[in-house]
Amino acid sequence: MRRFVAVLSALWLAAAGAAQAEEKPFPLEPAPWGALTSPEAAMKVAFEKVCLRAMLEGQPVGPIAVANRLLKVDPRSAGAEDAEGAWRLASLGRVFVVAWKDGSCSSSSERGDPETLSQQVLAAVAARGIELHQGLVVPAADNGQRIAWCGDGPQPWVLTLITRRGRKGRRPALVTTLFKARGNSPSFCRPA
Repeated sequence: MRRFVAVLSALWLAAAGAAQAEEKPFPLEPAPWGALTSPEAAMKVAFEKVCLRAMLEGQPVGPIAVANRLLKVDPRSAGAEDAEGAWRLASLGRVFVVAWKDGSCSSSSERGDPETLSQQVLAAVAARGIELHQGLVVPAADNGQRIAWCGDGPQPWVLTLITRRGRKGRRPALVTTLFKARGNSPSFCRPA
C-alpha cells in the first residue's frame, strides 16, 4: 500500500510539475486546503484569486491559475469547448476557471448556496473598488437566474452571474463571467 501511495504521489507531482513548468511566471500560492471541502473557499480561489486578479492585472489566466494550484484540463470537461483554456481546482465539487478567446474569464462551482456565492463574488469586486449596478435579470435553467452587473462609462467592467437551484446532475450552482466591455455598456446592462 505504501508503494502504491508513493507511486501515486510521484505521478501527481510529475503532472503538477509539468503543468507548472508550462505556465509558471508566478510563485506558487499557499495550498488552499479549505477549498477541498468549502464551496466558499473554492470560489474565493477560482473567482477572486484567479479570474478577478487576471482581469485587473491584464495578465493571462493560465499562469495565475497554475500559481493558485489549479491543474490544466481539457476545456470540454468544464463544458467550454470553445475556450482558450480551462483549469480545475481540487475540491469535493467540480470547480473550474475558464479563459475565453475574447479575453473574459469564467469561474464555476457545482456546490454551495448560489445566493451566498453570488454575494461573495460581488463583495470581492467591490473590495477592489469596482462599482457595479444591477442590469438585466432573466430566468435561467434549473429555476435559476442570469444577472448582469455592470460598471459605468466607456469600457466598463461587466460581471454576469448564473445561479441554479434544484440542479440535476453536475450543473454548477454558480457560474461567473468577468470582462471589460470594448466600448459602451452592453444592452443587457440596462434593467428591463
